[in-house]
Amino acid sequence: MSAPEKTGFDAQVHFRVPSDFMPLVHYAARRQGMTTSSFVRSTLHKELERLGVSYATAEQAA
Repeated sequence: MSAPEKTGFDAQVHFRVPSDFMPLVHYAARRQGMTTSSFVRSTLHKELERLGVSYATAEQAA
């Protein structure tokens, strides 16, 4: 049996935020013409890059 093909969506993250936070996220995403999911992913990627973390550094740490 072969390993399942990676789709890019092999993991899920769930977290809680205050109820007044998500409307801000939805609004910011709409202003950028993005879905909320894409906006959160993009924002996290930008912050990780700012902190000097990349896929390469994450693989080295694993």
